[in-house]
Amino acid sequence: MFPRLLLLSLFVLATASANKSCTASEQQQALLGMYSAHFGGPNWHNRDGWLDTSVECMLEGSPFPAHCCWHGIKCCLSSTCLIGNLSIPPDQCGCEPGLVWEINQKSNNLVGNFTSFKHRPFACSLHKLVLSDNYLSGVISQDVEAYKQLSSMDLQSNKLQGNLPEGLGQLSSLRHLHLSSNLLEGAVPASICGNARKLTSLAIDDNQLSGPLDLSWCRQLTYISAKGNRFLESGTPEKALPGLRSAFFDDNSLRGALPDDLFASALPHLEEMGFSGNLLSGRLPDMSMYSLKKVVLGDNRFVGAIPDSWSRMAHPYTLVRLDTNYLSCCGTEPLLVILFFLILTYF
Repeated sequence: MFPRLLLLSLFVLATASANKSCTASEQQQALLGMYSAHFGGPNWHNRDGWLDTSVECMLEGSPFPAHCCWHGIKCCLSSTCLIGNLSIPPDQCGCEPGLVWEINQKSNNLVGNFTSFKHRPFACSLHKLVLSDNYLSGVISQDVEAYKQLSSMDLQSNKLQGNLPEGLGQLSSLRHLHLSSNLLEGAVPASICGNARKLTSLAIDDNQLSGPLDLSWCRQLTYISAKGNRFLESGTPEKALPGLRSAFFDDNSLRGALPDDLFASALPHLEEMGFSGNLLSGRLPDMSMYSLKKVVLGDNRFVGAIPDSWSRMAHPYTLVRLDTNYLSCCGTEPLLVILFFLILTYF
């Protein structure tokens, strides 16, 4: 027993000297609480290794704290930091050997209140948090702002409630934020890309979010999906988002016209867009792009003639839907989808 305690103590001393806010022992206690007190561990689909607090977890020929071998837990190893096939020293990628690098309990029958999850023991080491497709309720607490290294948070398909905390915008390393299919409500904080300017992927579909959506600071964003909410404003950015490739806002309550320079200036590299099932109106903007492969604007209130410039979309493997609007090229009745496909095919 003494050698086991000694080894765990050595991990504690090594990690504490690098960053006093994280220790292996505190992380192990937080994980034990997650299992026993908060998320119904005895009923998980896979609980291999959990509650075994021996220190005989051998990885890469070296002993690590027991929790590093528990199902869904990955600790930082000497091989954790890879760029292609090149291994770089762990301390150069924010990785301290023995500290928790990833928690992944996707589809593992977790049941409980996410508000009780202790973020701070993992603040200096956790890079990836995946708890999607479970039965977690409660709110996302302001404590999420404690993370220093977190690059990916996936809490999709749970029963999370309440507002998005301002703290999400303080995660300077965050690249992927996926919160779709919950019960989140209220406005998305204007600071969602405040310090989190590395954010490349934002998925908030199928919630009850509302109000404007300001993406002006999301300069690295390549993908956003906000379908099935209650947004009233289109969220078209005041500043160009040069990296955005995919934008989906279907089935909201978006109103007004699309800006004339939407494609030319605001979204110069867009490849996919979906704004169907809204209340958008006015004329279609000129099409100045050849990169678009998917444009879905059906079930809105667009009027007028389809601009000649939209003929640029007439090439194979391109999907365009403008059905159930008040557009004209061959009359003034709402266009049927089959008619518009014929127009594009033979333009």
